Amino acid sequence: MIKEMRIKNYALLNEVEIIFDNGFNVLTGSTGTGKSIIINALSLLLGEKGDIGSIRRKEDKAIVEGVFTRSERIDKLLESNGIPIDEELIIRRIINRKGGGGIYINGSIANLRILREISKLLFDIHGQHEHQLLLNEETHIDFLDAYGKLLTKRKEVADLYHKVNQLKSALDKKTSEREEISKKKELYEFQKKELDSLTLTPTEYEGVKEEKKILDNFEEISMIVLDAIAKIDESESPMLATLTGISEELKKASNFDRKLIPVSKRITESDLILQDALLDLSRYRDSLDYDRERLGELEEIIDKIENLKKKYSCDYPGLIELKSELENKIYNIDFLTEEIEALKESIGKEETKLLEKAVSLSEERTKISTQFKGKVEEELKDLGFEKAHFGVEIKDKKDIDEKGKDRVCFLFEPNIGEGWEPFSKIASGGELSRVMLALKSILSDVDEVEGVVFDEIDSGIGGTLGKRIGEKMRKIGHKRQVLCVTHLPNIASEANFHIQVDKKAKDGRTITSVRTVGGKERIKEIARMLSGDSSRETAIKHAKELLREA
Repeated sequence: MIKEMRIKNYALLNEVEIIFDNGFNVLTGSTGTGKSIIINALSLLLGEKGDIGSIRRKEDKAIVEGVFTRSERIDKLLESNGIPIDEELIIRRIINRKGGGGIYINGSIANLRILREISKLLFDIHGQHEHQLLLNEETHIDFLDAYGKLLTKRKEVADLYHKVNQLKSALDKKTSEREEISKKKELYEFQKKELDSLTLTPTEYEGVKEEKKILDNFEEISMIVLDAIAKIDESESPMLATLTGISEELKKASNFDRKLIPVSKRITESDLILQDALLDLSRYRDSLDYDRERLGELEEIIDKIENLKKKYSCDYPGLIELKSELENKIYNIDFLTEEIEALKESIGKEETKLLEKAVSLSEERTKISTQFKGKVEEELKDLGFEKAHFGVEIKDKKDIDEKGKDRVCFLFEPNIGEGWEPFSKIASGGELSRVMLALKSILSDVDEVEGVVFDEIDSGIGGTLGKRIGEKMRKIGHKRQVLCVTHLPNIASEANFHIQVDKKAKDGRTITSVRTVGGKERIKEIARMLSGDSSRETAIKHAKELLREA
């Protein structure tokens, strides 16, 4: 339940603090004072989107804060979302004129999703037009399931329904994928056959190109190597002999001047290096073998690969990767067929489970509908429909959906002999309001929410009936906190806690004030509601009678 609410710069509300109590709380005041603005502010705390148009004129931001009692379910929800648990639940909303805003729960930044999850446990707001929900037959099944505590079973049906749909989506995707691959299977097989000759690794292919380059330049390489060998060892003045001679002479000279020893050593080392180089060149010369047939093979391999690279616009590693991809695609046709068959089997099993759950849920609905019908009729009698009848029609739908296999329709016979008709054909606004109140009354035993708000649902209702409605709200208040905005004194007199909303002009601006009234002040407020004048003696007397009877 909500304990208090602080509102600043929201619409006509400059700065107000409202205290609420257990049971039935009523908010009254003249038309246009801002009663529904308070409900709008509460809606903001419960997850409605903020609107900069609700910020009080000439102000930069609006702030709404509410203090609620905790519950075990709320604590679990806070804990699962990493929000600290305090002695009370404090929700704060800020709307900035420049855009954006803030949501704070127990001082921690939160988002709308978390706030809305929490609000489902806090309040159900029933506005003056919400009774129109009864005109939408799709909502009737929700009322019946809530009363019968069937929402858990319905969730099992919904989970299976969504699972079947997910499997069917996967099946459609796999089937389309297989069809797409099958259309191109011949192309894929042709391309793969073309690439099957690519048995070389990228490194091996580089070796092939290197080998061809050597054979292409065999003659020039041979000449260069032979010339080098000749210059080193076989010419008229070979380099090796010259270097050896220099080395010997420098060794002699270094005996006379030790400063020549380092130079002598380097020349000697060079002589040894040159001898090694000569040995390597000789071996290379001996290994030279020009193989024209091998060159033809290499040219054939390279030409084929280069043509494939050009055709498929990629390098050699890209060709290898493409070959692997084609192999996978061709293989996937068979693999996809296996997957498709497995999905069909799974869908069949899950559809069987779904049907079983839907049939079981339907049976439960049929059982509970008789009790539900009787309870609604009892409540309707208390609300002035002494001879009205309420019916629940359950029919099979064409296809099972997330709510099961049933289509539920509420039927209404306000007077004996007029015949059964859906609400959309016979119920007036006043009748719909009373039926909705009856439903809220019987659902108060099973609702998860801790409070319910009725925002001016007394349209078209007279004084005597208003008293019955007030009594009904007070009865609901024994189990849930009730906040009600009303213009009817007969309803207001039944409340356990009375909040008066008023407005006045100050410094050229309209300011709404909110205060709790009791005793003489409450009598005056109800007298005002009766006659428009809080000082008329007859109205005051009538107000006292209403409060005494309540």
